Amino acid sequence: MLIDELTKYTQLLTYIVAIVSCVGGLTGMVVSIRTYRDGKEKERLRQEYGTYDELDNKYVEFMYTCAALPRLDLLSVPLQGERDLTHEELRMERALFAVLISIFERVFVMFTNRLDKNDCKEVYKTQYNGWIDCMRSYCTRPSFRAEWNLIGSQFDKRFYNMM
Repeated sequence: MLIDELTKYTQLLTYIVAIVSCVGGLTGMVVSIRTYRDGKEKERLRQEYGTYDELDNKYVEFMYTCAALPRLDLLSVPLQGERDLTHEELRMERALFAVLISIFERVFVMFTNRLDKNDCKEVYKTQYNGWIDCMRSYCTRPSFRAEWNLIGSQFDKRFYNMM
């Protein structure tokens, strides 16, 4: 009888140890999954910031180029009055508008992908609206529109339709 009782308690203790081991294993697995997900989120945010930073750097570089070429109608505020540009200056202006359009396309694709996922924060919407205002301001210029009419169809179709 004592042996039977001892066997029952030993079996019960074995079950308890097994259950505790399983719970501990599950806890470890949950912690591992959470750590993995947190790491992926941090990596996504790092890549996203890198993309924003790269776009900002491209636009700043574009503005420095524009500042170095004041006769061209490239700065944020359009030039007023008639312009008497050389053939070379007109080609340079067109090339720089093509660069600007490319930056705009990248902005559009990046932000609309975020907006399509419905997981973007209000700050993304605000930033995107600022870019849209910038795009609209350039679209009022005949020189920009002329370049857009020549090359616009080469870009992302959704971007083309938005423009």
